[in-house]
Amino acid sequence: MPGVIVALCAGLPARIALPIAPGVSTAIIVVAAIAADAVGMGWNLWPVAIITIVCAAGCWWMRRIVSRVVDAGAIASRVRRRQASSSTRTTPRRGWWLAGGLLGVFLTGWHMIAQIGRPDNFAQSFDNMFHLNAVRWILDHSNGSSLTMSMTSGDGPTSFYPLAWHDVISLALKTANSADVAAGTNAMVLVISSVVWVLGCFYLIRMLGRATVPGVVAVGVLVCAFPTFPYLSTSYGVLYPNTLGMTLLPAMVALTYQIFLDPRAPKLRSTIPVALLAGFGMVLAHPNTAALYCVFAFPLIITWLVHTLRADRPRWQLVGACILTAATAVIIAVIWKFLRPADAAGIWPPIVGWRRALWQAVTLTPMVERTTVLPLAVIVAIGAVVTIITRRHLWLLAAHVIMAFLWIAVASFPFGPLRTFLVGIWYNDPYRLAASLPLTALPLAAIGANSIGAWLLRFAHLRVPANVVASPRLEATLKWATTLVLALVLMLVTQLPAT
Repeated sequence: MPGVIVALCAGLPARIALPIAPGVSTAIIVVAAIAADAVGMGWNLWPVAIITIVCAAGCWWMRRIVSRVVDAGAIASRVRRRQASSSTRTTPRRGWWLAGGLLGVFLTGWHMIAQIGRPDNFAQSFDNMFHLNAVRWILDHSNGSSLTMSMTSGDGPTSFYPLAWHDVISLALKTANSADVAAGTNAMVLVISSVVWVLGCFYLIRMLGRATVPGVVAVGVLVCAFPTFPYLSTSYGVLYPNTLGMTLLPAMVALTYQIFLDPRAPKLRSTIPVALLAGFGMVLAHPNTAALYCVFAFPLIITWLVHTLRADRPRWQLVGACILTAATAVIIAVIWKFLRPADAAGIWPPIVGWRRALWQAVTLTPMVERTTVLPLAVIVAIGAVVTIITRRHLWLLAAHVIMAFLWIAVASFPFGPLRTFLVGIWYNDPYRLAASLPLTALPLAAIGANSIGAWLLRFAHLRVPANVVASPRLEATLKWATTLVLALVLMLVTQLPAT
């Protein structure tokens, strides 16, 4: 709710405000916890409400002020580009997007509930001792500040630890007047995997455009078909803060795409403040999520620069684009060098040879041996081929290649400075990179599924007898039939067992 309020006050439409809201809410909750401790206020809903009002008022004020100084001709030109783009773009009706999203929520939740078992179960893994006790510590001390967590430091000095995961759970438990930390953790796992993740993915897919009805419903099946995310990251480790950051990433990538590459995007005065808040929340969930964002952002910014240089733009815009791209490259280099743990923390060794690592990257089977992933790998490959042929969204293919290379590095490169430089930000841990690979694979899978859906619709039209008169009812029947066939086939060949 905090994120929705702020995004709506910034002028974003509801279809964007809802998927971007979790990232904004995360930033607000973490900042509220730090501020509450700084002023001696207990940890409850009041600090969150105050920070929400401040952020909402700031976004509304910026929206109003900037709207008066932005050149009206520039706005008109932007509207014309948006109208020209929308006139050549077809998209399924809202009901089909809702159906695909609900299917993804149901299937992901079904798998996750099967993994958890009972609401009061808790993961029998090393890191979970810290995560459960951190939530308990926040409840007992009414202090969720990421700057003063002293649960493990005793009388020694405290250091920063990203408590976004624990702040949200503790706040929910306080609101519900509950102290069941295990049930609160499981509720959080269920919500971020089956709601936040699915919302962000569908937002990203919608922004890519050229969707078909069968393809949209197929994405509802594919969003939960990767065994390494969100299931691996919530069972190994457990990597709860990483999981939260990664579920926030697709919406952040979609918003970045809108800002730079989508002519139908909302005005920048509405988008940029919310994007900064959502990005801040994503990084506060876990800092190494910033590195994953860089994997998407670098090829996206390069694509934007190429489009800008090819367009007939004023010289000052071309110079500005070059400066912004150079600044982005510097920021990425700083993140890669400094936003990482100490080298001594990267203790995980390589696990396979480079040929095996390459095969696992291509077949999407890192750390797992599931034959149900192979059809999904084929769909991803189809999406990659489509991007090459159409030359649309090549930045997504570049991001996937980068992520695959990082997996090969962490899984097969020997210990040394090169491996640590490339993947030390993930503690040299193969499990973390294995869980990250679906982030770049899913958009390509969506492109492949949409292409398959378009081919099926074309095939269905060809099978209609020539003497049958085309009608809206016939068109709807063909869409329903092809959608049902594609969804059932994908259900059979991609879904993992529920037990």
